[in-house]
Amino acid sequence: MDPIYHRGQRLDLRPISMADAEIFVRWFNDPDVSQYLGRDVPLTLEEEKKWIEGRVGDAANQILVMVHRAERRPIGTVGLHGMSGQNRKAVFGIQIGEKEFWNQGLGREATELTLEIAFDRLNLNRVELEVYETNPRAIRVYERAGFRAEGVARQGRWIRGRYVDVRRMAILAEEWRVRKSLTAASEVCQT
Repeated sequence: MDPIYHRGQRLDLRPISMADAEIFVRWFNDPDVSQYLGRDVPLTLEEEKKWIEGRVGDAANQILVMVHRAERRPIGTVGLHGMSGQNRKAVFGIQIGEKEFWNQGLGREATELTLEIAFDRLNLNRVELEVYETNPRAIRVYERAGFRAEGVARQGRWIRGRYVDVRRMAILAEEWRVRKSLTAASEVCQT
């Protein structure tokens, strides 16, 4: 059994391993899954193994597998990429590769868990991301998690035969802490 790095209500997050390569290739080669990832596809197993090899143990890139606790199987990944010690920031990424788990609130749970890791464990000051304007579900998840829009790169990405705008969003540690304390206070009032 793989070690669990962080535990949520329905998800566990664990480090990636070479054993994940085949399932990652399946996910990333699915056009519905990969359209928002910005990676070249199709992807071969050897390419993915090389990518994983470069990430395992890489302190600047924390890539974690989302494991659905009830199903006991991987359903996607989250990551904090390009972490900078001096600036204490990272770029957030997420993908749910198993489409049957879309629209169940798991993206939000995984985002919240990753922000806990970023701010509570890694002591980051800023987590930023880019999201395509054609992905309203993701934008809603990020807004609910406390990310704020910071700008738009007009026609910043080519997806499925057309250019789309790319929204830049971020959340700061102080915003996360205020939000976390308000959530905790609200939960106390409800009990």
